[in-house]
Amino acid sequence: MLTRKLLTAAILTTGIAAFAGSAYATPIMGSIDISGISTTHTATSVTFLNPASILITQGDFNEVGTCAGCITMGTPFSTGSSLPFKLFTGSNNSDTVTLNVTSDSFHTLGAGGLQILGTGIVSLSGFDDTTGFFSLTIPSSGLASFDLKTSVPEPATLMLFGAGLLGCALFLRRRRSPSV
Repeated sequence: MLTRKLLTAAILTTGIAAFAGSAYATPIMGSIDISGISTTHTATSVTFLNPASILITQGDFNEVGTCAGCITMGTPFSTGSSLPFKLFTGSNNSDTVTLNVTSDSFHTLGAGGLQILGTGIVSLSGFDDTTGFFSLTIPSSGLASFDLKTSVPEPATLMLFGAGLLGCALFLRRRRSPSV
């Protein structure tokens, strides 16, 4: 009997903690495009010639807004860079946005171009750090293009909350049913 009560209490506590955690988490939702990125590169490394600009923002990144010369790219960036690696920092409208790369893959493109795809932790003033997916495309000549999109929060928190609610329902059902 004591084991059931402890198990029920654990499930209830987990559900309440998940609900409280999800109520206060403010993940970053949206995308940002950085333009005017001058580089020198090889098939395995990139050196950025700063600064760059924010061209387009969507979602929560609208708070940062568009700006010229407000982005500082981390340099150099290569297949041998130790992760996490700060890829960029930008400030505008009293807001700061950064991306720390947690995984990357380098792909050579035709005519000497390079594309780097990966994931990272995005920070934005007033929001919780959020996982983002980025694409950096560097043509053989001209300016590079950079796109960052944040991911939808994991459903694990909602599943944990659901387990807590299920535990509550089972506890109440057990408590209301007559003892045999």
